[in-house]
Amino acid sequence: MKCKNFLAMLLPMIMLGACATYHDDRTVEIKKENLDNVLLTLHGEYRVKDSRNDQNKITFVRVVSSSKAVAVELSNNEGMGFILNGVNCTGYYGEYGKHFRLFCDNTSGVTSAFFIEKLAAARAVTDGAMIGGFKPMTVEEGSYLINYSSLNGRPYYFVLEKK
Repeated sequence: MKCKNFLAMLLPMIMLGACATYHDDRTVEIKKENLDNVLLTLHGEYRVKDSRNDQNKITFVRVVSSSKAVAVELSNNEGMGFILNGVNCTGYYGEYGKHFRLFCDNTSGVTSAFFIEKLAAARAVTDGAMIGGFKPMTVEEGSYLINYSSLNGRPYYFVLEKK
């Protein structure tokens, strides 16, 4: 088989594979309990310890939530910033709150969605850019990490410490 024919066959399979969705096997009750636990644990004020692609120089984060939505207020020392308004959130809560992950659709126009997580193990965060990009950021075990991408695809990361 020629390379062109092989690639012509392979490309549609890759594209269809990218359309596959994740199926969450948890019951509705467990999903609600996990989300409630994550939102209760996240509620509060945070100091930004490190960040990448942060042209606003964000220093402070406040998370407030209800059973239907979560608001993540990010601001700098001058009081300027923005809010991520999360709806349709999904939470994963593990090992008595030692780690968790929250994913929300965003309605504020800054981004379409965002993640907040408390890491179970340390890891390096990179943007994966071929040219430019940012210096890798180490996120320690137990740290909180906010991750979102702007509507043009640029990733933003904030490592937080709860006050």
